[in-house]
Amino acid sequence: MENTIHATQAIVTLDVALPGIIWGWMITLNMWAKSIGTGVIFLGAFLIYRHKKEEMPNLRWMMPLLSFIFLNIFLLFTLTDLHQPYRMVNIFLHPHWTSAITVGAWMASLFLLLITIMLELVSRMHFQAFLIRNVS
Repeated sequence: MENTIHATQAIVTLDVALPGIIWGWMITLNMWAKSIGTGVIFLGAFLIYRHKKEEMPNLRWMMPLLSFIFLNIFLLFTLTDLHQPYRMVNIFLHPHWTSAITVGAWMASLFLLLITIMLELVSRMHFQAFLIRNVS
């Protein structure tokens, strides 16, 4: 009778080469834009917390502007990924909350609304400071 250990007879299947490209350039660019748009806000908030605003005067308006641009790129590529742009209306009018695209589009739109409000507040502060410096 031969004693063998069955664990040494395992077949490795995780190192099989994947045929072709899994995701196209559009989905990859979509994920990059989403990551940059949200990462800029979190990194900017950390920098504002750690440093005085006099050390980085442009951070307060540059951070929401970059995030606004990249989140709009993300939503644009989400829209084009649907292959029928009019489906985007259904995401907001008839949402299926089990769909990842629905949840992502709603979260990105709410985050974009927050960024837009932040950008508006920062631009008002800079405009008031500009008027105080130059008119007085």
